[in-house]
Amino acid sequence: MPGSVFAQLRLNSMAEYQLGNIPGLEPKNQSSLYNQINLTYKYKNLSLFSRVEQFYPRIDGEDKNYTELSQYKVQYSSEKLTLEAGNIYTTLGRGLLLRNYEIPSSIYESRGYRIRYGFYKDLQGISVKYRSKYFGIKLLRGKVLSVELPPTIPENDRRADNVEAGELDFRLKNHTIGLILMSHNLTSTINNYNSVYYNGKIKSFNLYAELAQQADSIENMLNFSAGESYGAYAALSYAGSKTGFTFELKDYQNFILGRGINDPPTLIKEHSSRLLNRSTHVPLINDEIGYQAEFWYVFPNLNMLTVNHSFAQNSTTNSKYNYIEFYADFLLNIFSDHQLRFLADYTEDPLKREPNRYTAGILLDLYHNKYTSTFDIETQYVLSESGSINSKFFNHLFSYTLSKSGSFSITGFIETTADPNFIENSEKNINIYPSVSISHEIDKHNKAQLFVGKRRGGPSCTSGVCYDVLDFQGFEMRLTTRF
Repeated sequence: MPGSVFAQLRLNSMAEYQLGNIPGLEPKNQSSLYNQINLTYKYKNLSLFSRVEQFYPRIDGEDKNYTELSQYKVQYSSEKLTLEAGNIYTTLGRGLLLRNYEIPSSIYESRGYRIRYGFYKDLQGISVKYRSKYFGIKLLRGKVLSVELPPTIPENDRRADNVEAGELDFRLKNHTIGLILMSHNLTSTINNYNSVYYNGKIKSFNLYAELAQQADSIENMLNFSAGESYGAYAALSYAGSKTGFTFELKDYQNFILGRGINDPPTLIKEHSSRLLNRSTHVPLINDEIGYQAEFWYVFPNLNMLTVNHSFAQNSTTNSKYNYIEFYADFLLNIFSDHQLRFLADYTEDPLKREPNRYTAGILLDLYHNKYTSTFDIETQYVLSESGSINSKFFNHLFSYTLSKSGSFSITGFIETTADPNFIENSEKNINIYPSVSISHEIDKHNKAQLFVGKRRGGPSCTSGVCYDVLDFQGFEMRLTTRF
């Protein structure tokens, strides 16, 4: 009996040691150790979770280290009822009013604080969810974390956004209609919001539509005039055996809630390409309208074509900025054992003062014996109008990975840029980022990862969330453990 109880205990940890430099920041050659320990215990319908985070930097004259219990949760789950208390991840609708998230295994650091911690935005409070055959109810209350502030900041400042919300939905076969009411309190200023949505399936077509707005009085409801706060999102998709498409619309106006407790759909393609992912447009939900359309088709031999087009318009008092992107890739299966992917992209990005940006790439997977070789070659040509600088420059990327499933991988990586904003030495006309990464599965419980070299920073987008990664030059060693 004790053995069966102990078997419900799960532990995983992540420790990363870093030694190196962040360009433009002093002091140099700094070292630090970040550690995260997660413990989960389950017994029947009850589960307990806790997370401890630690950071030990070597920065002379500054107290940036910490050790704290950063998350904890008690949860009861049955077939119809779920009760949660503590640090919760939840979303209302599609995130127009509230979205909590975590990017697993990610470590966040800003140039201003230079403190490392897990990248997540949770809600500390309570949640009650009930689901029957025809309807569902969700009630929650809590404080939302501001992920931009490190753990050394007082907890009340990191969790200044207080929310109370309820969501009710009715289901009939493949159709769902929902209503959300939310109250938001920031520094004693209370705003009320509501949202209605529809989610349905007709044959092979799926439709989702949601309309959310600030409505502090009856007179405010259904008022979408200039200056009002609202968000609208709709998506129509189809998936067949050989073809499919998705078409999405958005209209976000004055819709930054508090310190960013909401995270509505971006409608911008999230790329696996390193160069394209770094260039991703980050929606400005204070004023943005747009759409995204994607189409895919599967040819014989499982070859696949994907095309995507996205458009976003941002407005100021005197100007309108149109973000336009056209993307296509073709996946070709070679001799049933290998894969070759071609990609091409054209983007107009006036907010980054890059009126024309062209990207192309080739990704090749070769399977031989128990190993896989992966080649990634990308190039990007940019016409830039950055301040007084009008320039044309290239970004290039090349990587080779040799891997064995469940055992190890080693990657040689080199990236170059001639962007004048990233040239460290005025005598040079190019900046080079070489690196080597090694990953090794020590056993079924332990994995080690090593990075040595120079890494280019910039936006990184995962699961619809974009955040900045700092430039780094040096050495990183990560050890993850699971029991």
